[in-house]
Amino acid sequence: MNSPRIWLVTYPKSGTTWVRSMWSALEQDGKIDINELNSINSSDRYWVEYTMGISTTFLDNAEIRLYQSEACRYFFEAEHNQTLIKSHDALIGEDEIEKPILNQSNCDRIIHVIRDPRDIAVSCQYYFQISLDRAIDMICDSKCWLNTSRVYSTLPIFLSDWSAHTKSIFDSNLPSLLVRYEDLKQSSVKELGRIVEFCQLPYSNDAVRAAANSCNFQNLALQERLVGYKNNPSQDTSRFFRRGESGNWRKVMSIAQVKRIIDKHGLVMESLGYLSD
Repeated sequence: MNSPRIWLVTYPKSGTTWVRSMWSALEQDGKIDINELNSINSSDRYWVEYTMGISTTFLDNAEIRLYQSEACRYFFEAEHNQTLIKSHDALIGEDEIEKPILNQSNCDRIIHVIRDPRDIAVSCQYYFQISLDRAIDMICDSKCWLNTSRVYSTLPIFLSDWSAHTKSIFDSNLPSLLVRYEDLKQSSVKELGRIVEFCQLPYSNDAVRAAANSCNFQNLALQERLVGYKNNPSQDTSRFFRRGESGNWRKVMSIAQVKRIIDKHGLVMESLGYLSD
């Protein structure tokens, strides 16, 4: 019997690469190379085209998402060892024609990592090299897409806004484990242990501890400084592993900017404990 088909689904800048690193460290006896992580990106254009034997250049977004979904299903059918697919796509489409990439035909469990959207906005500002106001626009845009150009190596990603993205996973009929970025910061060993238990992975407590410790933020940031990180689009101007702090928004956001985010996302934020202070 094949291992469970596990997805890591996150809004961007929520700790995706951190969890992928810990997953890889588990599979490699605590060793980690940030440029060789053991997971598949569901939006990797070249991987989808190779797997499906097609060109996506002239396909519309709805057609692309169908091929992505099938490519992921084929991948899990071919793989017999535990592995992971990561996705930033919301589990909804922009309209009724566009179906979610992830569904019961290609997924058994979802690791759902969330983060305070105020910190996400600050992180997006640096990652995408945009203003903070533009980053707030992005996380509040219910029709937000990434990578819409056909020349990108990454396929279009439908994010929607942060609340809709988050609720789309809550509202799915797929088993999911909610992991807060802030709790990972507080106790990465404990949270990685929850992930291992949820995914029914065959790793001991010692292996979990070794993987979590090898992937602490300082170690990942040091590795990036020494050898670079190939998935950082702003290598010349900004580090991918920049700060990794929780609550950094307090230092940089105006009252008006904070209000914009809470006005849009307050209900979901409150349900997740982000307005308790």
